[in-house]
Amino acid sequence: MVKAYVLIVTDPGSTRHVTATLAALPRIHSVSEVMGPYDIVAEIVAENLTEIPPILSNEIRSIEGIQSTTSLVAFPSDQPAVRLARPGARRRQAMAITLEAGDAAPEFALPDQDGATHRLADYRGQTVVLYFYPRDFTSGCTKQACSLRDANAEIAAEGAVILGVSTDDVDTHRRFREEHRLRFPLLSDEGAEVSTRYGSWGEKTLYGRKSIGMTRSTFIIGPDGKLVRLWKRARAADHGETVLKALRDLAGRS
Repeated sequence: MVKAYVLIVTDPGSTRHVTATLAALPRIHSVSEVMGPYDIVAEIVAENLTEIPPILSNEIRSIEGIQSTTSLVAFPSDQPAVRLARPGARRRQAMAITLEAGDAAPEFALPDQDGATHRLADYRGQTVVLYFYPRDFTSGCTKQACSLRDANAEIAAEGAVILGVSTDDVDTHRRFREEHRLRFPLLSDEGAEVSTRYGSWGEKTLYGRKSIGMTRSTFIIGPDGKLVRLWKRARAADHGETVLKALRDLAGRS
């Protein structure tokens, strides 16, 4: 018997709807609303480990109002929980975000949705909005990407370029970008190496159970390569407007 715990962050105002929808699913054993970095914990009980991923992808992650999920599995139930990783994903040591405004932004070189490599050094002299997000096609990440898309022209008018980063592969990025008509590059950090350097790939603890995953976070990097503004836990909704306002504030045009 396998137990899995799904730690869920919901969009603002969606917690009750998501809780009720989860409770109606036949494979969900219990659902609890919690305080802290997550809004909901859902418990799945299955006969074996292979039954859990379809429940996560086909039933839980398709629920409207879910911003991000982290999955823990323990078998038997008295054993420590571990995160369900994507096949082939490399485990990396995680760290909390310790970067602050004024620090030099960590260098990176990552492929975009078309396989072209983007290096931070290539953007010297420009302002870069570098945002890390959990996963393509999830509700919260789609909402965030579309918000940045809608503000992209105004952000560009402030002299800034947007770069999105997740651990999705380039093919998934290409489909996500095309479906939602995004006009900025999506960079693939499959090994979470860059995400770890920025502290966005981090350890999370709930009820003594630890997991490692992406924290939704955004960094504004100035033309000199130094951080000028960061959000260590960004909200998906209206993120484009939030970033645009910050850029205008920095330029004294608020």
